[in-house]
Amino acid sequence: MFSDSPKAGLSRKPPSCSAKLFPEQIRISIVYHAMKLFIFGLIALALLSAAHRLDCFGQWRTETRERAIEAREEARARAREFREQQRQDLRAWRDSAREQRDRMREEMDQAREAMRDWRYTY
Repeated sequence: MFSDSPKAGLSRKPPSCSAKLFPEQIRISIVYHAMKLFIFGLIALALLSAAHRLDCFGQWRTETRERAIEAREEARARAREFREQQRQDLRAWRDSAREQRDRMREEMDQAREAMRDWRYTY
């Protein structure tokens, strides 16, 4: 069964030309086991720091969003007060214009009546 002759069938014996591998030799990977552990450790640290930065970034983003919302509400309140002040000024100006118009109409009515009376008086 383990004969070297081809007539006996397939041999399970490894070929004699294969080199013996020692743990110090480079196999498939060019990196030794200790170096692999070191690299994996660095990758793990990098991932953890990236996750921590993402958490900090998320917290920073949340705080920034809250500040933006507060600033927006404050700006809306100031804009609302400004519009209300403009409306009050416009109402006051419109009321004064109406009073002036009414006063001028009364003066014109009085002048017309005076002209009518003048015809009959003199």
